[in-house]
Amino acid sequence: MISNIQTLVPSQYIDVYQVSNYGGEPAMITNTNSKQMVWIDDKYDRPEFAPSNLTTPLKVNDIGTGDFGIGIHLGYPGGKKVGNWSEDGSQVFSTSSELNEFFGLCNSHIENYGNSFTYTLATKDDWDEAVRNAESNKGTL
Repeated sequence: MISNIQTLVPSQYIDVYQVSNYGGEPAMITNTNSKQMVWIDDKYDRPEFAPSNLTTPLKVNDIGTGDFGIGIHLGYPGGKKVGNWSEDGSQVFSTSSELNEFFGLCNSHIENYGNSFTYTLATKDDWDEAVRNAESNKGTL
């Protein structure tokens, strides 16, 4: 497995996740044959700073699959820093209450549609652009 810090590339990961457990808490894990893209920062050793030397997105891991195993789970206790609870690049919730609220929605989804989830990761710039576009389109429908 890759020994450097992984960062999930903002994208839409269709039917990649399923609900499971991680460390005794609800979590999203990747399912069989999932495809993810990651950036690797081979010099990233200070989690309080944003990485500055990211690679181009990788689509295949060291064992030849597209599953980098980046999950979604509860982060470092206390919710203020991730520490090594996410050294694999996982997306984390800061508090148990946030985690439980999210997985309450996931359980409703499972009852209606099954245990397969799409995850969309967007940057703040993506969000801001979407808001601007929505505002400019008001009244045009």
